[in-house]
Amino acid sequence: MDLLNYIRTAMQSLSPQDFRTPAVDSLFLHIVSQDRDAGRILGIMHETGVLAGIIPAFSALLCKVEYQSNHEFTVDQHILLALRALDELGSEPDLHIRGIYQSLENKRLLRLCRLAPRHRQVDAGDHVTTGTIIAEEMCDRLGLSVDEKAARGAFDIQPPGAVHAGLRQGTRRSPVANLADRVQDRQALDMLYLLTVLDIRYVGYKTWTAWRARLLRTPTSA
Repeated sequence: MDLLNYIRTAMQSLSPQDFRTPAVDSLFLHIVSQDRDAGRILGIMHETGVLAGIIPAFSALLCKVEYQSNHEFTVDQHILLALRALDELGSEPDLHIRGIYQSLENKRLLRLCRLAPRHRQVDAGDHVTTGTIIAEEMCDRLGLSVDEKAARGAFDIQPPGAVHAGLRQGTRRSPVANLADRVQDRQALDMLYLLTVLDIRYVGYKTWTAWRARLLRTPTSA
């Protein structure tokens, strides 16, 4: 506890620019690349303000409330709970989910995608564009490969309301077509599936149900 308080105090004299160094970026990438405990470490970094130093937009999520009936956690809690759960997917009781997680070649990209604020989480305006800019800047700083950037871009999906509004104006394709264009390989689709599972599970205490699990894994003819 003394160490955490020392870090919190030290953070008051630092600016985001102090974190823009190759050494910090390398260490952060090492943390999110860990097979276990990455979520716990990122949680401690958030509590001490270090995470917001590395990703300034994360400071806007502190105790931020989503005003929807199914959202029981603040935005920062929701993200950090999902990150800690991601560490445990290797021993997930659901064999289908565990198998998909274990088959992934690049697990750190899952954490980076879950860390990047998106949609309504940052501020008013074009939420997808805002989240995309933040995520792209983070990927560039960390020196991700071209393939990793392309895979991460698959998750910048327009929310249904925006897509439907665009369809009425004749400017947007259907959500399914939009998804198919962006998700170009099985690895990206598997990551999107796992991120969706984690998002649903950690919106609230009872949001994940057998019915929702079945909907996600069962093909439809829609």
